[in-house]
Amino acid sequence: MSEPIPDYFDLPLRQFVEDSAAGKPTPGGGSVTSMSAVLGVSLARMAAAYTLGNAKLADVHDRVRELDSRLAEADGLFRRMVVEDMEAYLAYVEARKTVDTPEFREQRRQATLAVVAVPTEITALASATLKACDELKDVASSYLLSDLLAAAHLLHGACQAAAVNARLNLKNLTDDRLLNTYRAQITGALSHAELHLASIRAAINEKLALPS
Repeated sequence: MSEPIPDYFDLPLRQFVEDSAAGKPTPGGGSVTSMSAVLGVSLARMAAAYTLGNAKLADVHDRVRELDSRLAEADGLFRRMVVEDMEAYLAYVEARKTVDTPEFREQRRQATLAVVAVPTEITALASATLKACDELKDVASSYLLSDLLAAAHLLHGACQAAAVNARLNLKNLTDDRLLNTYRAQITGALSHAELHLASIRAAINEKLALPS
């Protein structure tokens, strides 16, 4: 029986970092990826918060509030996925220990689906959150654009890392229809993420007069 998963959002950040570095099954790549996305979202929301606090930018406040609402929703989902990734991996490890009976074959199938589905969802959400950052760059305070670019890089990294995890686990799927569906979802999310990061980077570099 595995130990209960700690509620890392009620613990010091040090605990998550140390547990990730320890010789333990979790937190692993997927949950660390989700945590990095949480940090990326927090930077994007900081850019939104400072913009909302600037009375001189009142004409864009409604738009910024709308984008911040989307970012807040993404934050909650990424936090949930920190836990879901650990749960999925631990269930997968346990399922691989079971004997080969129809009942346990179904348990292994469900566990295999989960270790594909969770990182695929992270990939898709990171890409969608990059879209919100891409829209935010046009209305955010210029003083926060470097933070917004850092947020975009964190989210882009999370998108790529989660895609690697999902693709590694795809080889264990035997259902060709599901295999093709997940592959298409991952490829689409990665493609859109690249476009949004390029758009954010180009616009912010131009505004800040930074080299490409």
